Amino acid sequence: QLLLALEADARECQSIDTLMASLANNPRRLLGYRQAFVLKPGLSGKFQVSEISSMAAVDRTSPLVRWVENLVTNLLRDNGGREGLDFQLPAFCNGDDEDTASYPFRNVLYVPLLDNAGDVQAIWLLMRDKVWLPGDLSVAERLAGTFAHALRALNGPKRSSRKKRSLISM
Repeated sequence: QLLLALEADARECQSIDTLMASLANNPRRLLGYRQAFVLKPGLSGKFQVSEISSMAAVDRTSPLVRWVENLVTNLLRDNGGREGLDFQLPAFCNGDDEDTASYPFRNVLYVPLLDNAGDVQAIWLLMRDKVWLPGDLSVAERLAGTFAHALRALNGPKRSSRKKRSLISM
């Protein structure tokens, strides 16, 4: 029932910001994470933290935000990032780094939100102190599929560059 309610909530979101805040916060009861991060591509193309569970705003200068963005950059470089993955820290991090050593939630679930072409349009990172069970990733991926679909709907249809060129030349 909770999964169905979360999927219905995702379909009801009227903005990308509301949708991403919902993704960061609302599935906590279902998946039992302690902290969640949602990342979207920034102007540079690198993924940037846009939402943190239980936080009203993201401080772009915070060491935690920089640490999460570095973790994701390393994961995408080393793993491609198109499939969900559960791992334990310090994977994809510098194990000697103070932020890595002090972060309390060592078990990470990486869940990409994919567009129709299979490219990553957003990233959902779930952190907790308990090891993730095999079914957790399946549930998270199903929910990510729903949120990805809602995100595509809110973004609207993408025009191909060919269509854009033909419209410009008219």
